[in-house]
Parts: sequence; structure tokens; C-alpha cells
Amino acid sequence: MICSWLGRVAKSLDDMREGLRGLIDVPVYRENIGRRVREYALREYTNAVASRYLELVDSIRSREPVRAANGGTIP
Repeated sequence: MICSWLGRVAKSLDDMREGLRGLIDVPVYRENIGRRVREYALREYTNAVASRYLELVDSIRSREPVRAANGGTIP
């Protein structure tokens, strides 16, 4: 379970929308949440899982597709 200290915990669709809007509109908030999630992943998951997570995050940043384990791609 992801802790609320990683960011907001949405209790409704509107709350989720507001939280996502904050991530999109406020670079400092987005960077802070990103840093905390990265730290959480590195601390809580095995190196293989953390490495895959970081690969996915980096691919989203670069907007390049990532190869899925089954040979497909993850947009």
C-alpha cells in the first residue's frame, strides 16, 4: 500500500482530478512527489522491481515506448 506521504490520497474522482491537475500545473509539486516516489520504490522494492520502475519513469519523461516483458510495448 502506498502511504499518503508520497502525495495526496484521492477519495473521489474529483479529488483525483484535482491532484493530477496539481501535478501537471505545478512543477515543484511534481518534482517533490517524483522524488518521494523514487525514494519509496528504491527502499521498498527489490533492485529488479525498482530498476524496472525507474526505466518506466524515464521512458515517460522521454516519451519513448518501453518494451514490455511479453515483447509488446508500454506507451
